Amino acid sequence: MTGTGSNSKTSTGISQTGSQLEAASGSGGSGRGGGRGTPGGAVIARGGQRPSSYIFTTKPASLGDKKGDPNFGKAVKFNAVTNYFEIAKRPDWNLLQYRVDFKPDVDETLARKRLLRIQSVSAALNNGFNIFDGTMLFMTARVQNDQISFTVKDDNVMGGAAITIEIRLVGEVQPTDYSYVQLMNLLLRNCMEKLNLCNLGRNYYDPGAKTVLKEFKLELWPGYVTSIRQHEHAMLMNCELSTKVLRMDTALDQIRIIFNQCKGDMGRVKDQVDRLLIGAIVITRYNNKTYRVDDIDWNSNPGTTFFHKKSNQDISFAQYFEKNYKIKIGDMKQPLLVSNPTTRMQRQGITQPIKLIPEICSMTGLTDEQRADFKLMKSISGVTLAAPGKRIESLQNFARRLESVPEIKSYFLQWGVKFRPNLQSFAGRTFPPEKILAGGGQTGSYKVENADWGNMLRNLKLFGPVKCPKWAVIYPKRDENNVKEFVKTLKGYSRNLGFDLGEEVPIAIQQTNDRAYLDALTKAMDEHRLSMVCVVIPNNKGTAYASVKKFCLLKRPVPSQCVTGTVLNKWVPKGIMSVASKIAIQMACKMGGEPWGIGFPIKNFMVVGYDTWHNAGQKGQSVGGVVATINDSLTRYTSSCTFHKSNEEIVNQIGPMILAAIKKYKDHNKILPGKIFVFRDGVGDGQIQQIREQEVEAIKKCLASTEADIKLTYIIVSKRVNARFFAMKGNNADNPPSGSVIDDVVTLPERYDFFLISQSVRQGTVNPTSYNIIEDRSGMQPHIMQLFTYKLTHLYYNWPGTVRVPMVCQYAHKLAYLVGESVHAQPHNSLADTLYYL
Repeated sequence: MTGTGSNSKTSTGISQTGSQLEAASGSGGSGRGGGRGTPGGAVIARGGQRPSSYIFTTKPASLGDKKGDPNFGKAVKFNAVTNYFEIAKRPDWNLLQYRVDFKPDVDETLARKRLLRIQSVSAALNNGFNIFDGTMLFMTARVQNDQISFTVKDDNVMGGAAITIEIRLVGEVQPTDYSYVQLMNLLLRNCMEKLNLCNLGRNYYDPGAKTVLKEFKLELWPGYVTSIRQHEHAMLMNCELSTKVLRMDTALDQIRIIFNQCKGDMGRVKDQVDRLLIGAIVITRYNNKTYRVDDIDWNSNPGTTFFHKKSNQDISFAQYFEKNYKIKIGDMKQPLLVSNPTTRMQRQGITQPIKLIPEICSMTGLTDEQRADFKLMKSISGVTLAAPGKRIESLQNFARRLESVPEIKSYFLQWGVKFRPNLQSFAGRTFPPEKILAGGGQTGSYKVENADWGNMLRNLKLFGPVKCPKWAVIYPKRDENNVKEFVKTLKGYSRNLGFDLGEEVPIAIQQTNDRAYLDALTKAMDEHRLSMVCVVIPNNKGTAYASVKKFCLLKRPVPSQCVTGTVLNKWVPKGIMSVASKIAIQMACKMGGEPWGIGFPIKNFMVVGYDTWHNAGQKGQSVGGVVATINDSLTRYTSSCTFHKSNEEIVNQIGPMILAAIKKYKDHNKILPGKIFVFRDGVGDGQIQQIREQEVEAIKKCLASTEADIKLTYIIVSKRVNARFFAMKGNNADNPPSGSVIDDVVTLPERYDFFLISQSVRQGTVNPTSYNIIEDRSGMQPHIMQLFTYKLTHLYYNWPGTVRVPMVCQYAHKLAYLVGESVHAQPHNSLADTLYYL
């Protein structure tokens, strides 16, 4: 392995302290987790102050009951259970909270806990049950004085230096306090550890029950994602099954593969390694900790030295791991991975980047090539996709496991906590199927158990027809026969569709490199007035796709459609109609066509979707996509995107982007919209307060500049939720059908929120989507808002069925991904009013 690292002392890595290296090597690091035992990643700062993001009220005071009318719209009720268990607690519980400070400061949580276990300290605290998270100490009985201090020494902490521990009472914890929930999660984490589970990040996994896929060099670890939170009527514990995919290859294996592919060209090696590893999650098997790779330090290697505070001397990374873990590093020229400290680590005092050796960092997750491997994905799905009945059985087994361990049972009793092992049950309701509207008076629908109207595509007439007078098809010469069959089928289907696909200009190329494609595109556009180009690329592994898209979106703006030769080889001649029908609809959309619609009872409104694509390879560069409707049937769109590196930049840009969309709406309809619904994807719990106080206010300010009373409704869309719901028919469990709404029991009392299951799945358990309405001037009743949201999931034209989020969110995701992954610049404005990113 050739590298550029030196054997000198590092100036940017772990020259900070030896204790911070310990964080990277197992004593304090926790990977990309949330706060100490906090639910949903909510964190508590040192000092015990409640983060404003946790119990941040978004439910309007004027909203009486956020539950929808169960009899509205012919909704059908069903018996449901969910993956939540009730936590019952003793009402006379007297819980005291103490702040613990160390002088000099001790960075590592484990070291802090070790000091509190010293006999002189533990004896003084032994008059009640206690639990310590590294900063806050919770006790069931008061210590002798409200403030006490100890001076202690431990040879394993800071080299045996004298450390003063100050413990002072900061208050009594009430069941409604944030700290109460924090404590409950700490108790739960302690119980998970008593089950001999392995902590990876914030979740727990069972390596003893792992599944090894030797053929694919993968290990699948089953585990649990748990959190406790106060819900509508009780404190509930959420438990979701999880699987950690661990690869048997290391980060160094990946670097070596790239090195060989690039034939030692270090410029290309560095670029390719950055693209592959930055943003990836690796696991250090010697301590089962996970880290996100934020950078590659090509100027350091395992021989680079740092100052080790515990031994008070310089030591190399290789020496450190051999001394502490008996790991001998083989490649002394490999660069080092850099992981920036998480918020949790920063609270522990770890502020400098953590250096990791690629040779002892195993990869996690799957590569794009692995995801494209049908056999591999089928093997993984067989392990991870649990059907509703199987999932309920696993959850019940977990509950029984918690109850069957005497140590856990005794632990709960000590704290006066009772765990109820039965899954929460309640009544859900399902909206009836929507009517699908197409051209020529066509209508269709779908079955409630399968929201798919793909059968309509055979005879579909475009809801909004469109013409394409002349188009070019550029293809490798070797694929000519397949391309001719494809074009013939495509034109035949388009004719029936109402998509007038005119004369094609065929251009065969001998080579399939980027230059050959760009030359063919330039020649075609110079010689013909084209409305569309269709480009056949060999596969999706090379750079041809990005080159074509950059050319057609930046240099010579024209709608473009890429098709892979791999797909044509697979489906020609059998199955080519299925491929051609989908591509014809995509091409029609890119020309401004409207495949289908549904009915909306309200008029004069606009729906906006916003999503963000994060580019780890460009060190913080993100792309935000905004897509907005410009007609009342919500079948025509305008779009724009923004490049930013911080939330402040989003705030500064999103208002003007929505104003630009409003102008397009007015140009199209001759009036301003009376209502705007913004669906914001990509927001975590910790960002909600900032979003409402900054982003929503910025949009309001821009709307006020129109001097019209445009009523804003702002809804946060969350796909990464751990709630699961099951429809019960007797003892049999199934997925709730598309259109199912849950707005009680597991929702949050401080929010105007609901869960919606809008899509159907053929395998496994369906994932719900959470909607949190943080600003609402629509005047809609809750059930109307829920139905309106469900309707929006019917209009994503890449799929003849409902999708998981409103179509504007899915379009915004596609836009941001295309621009961020392939184009890296603002597309030409002439394409903004078409779905060119499909």
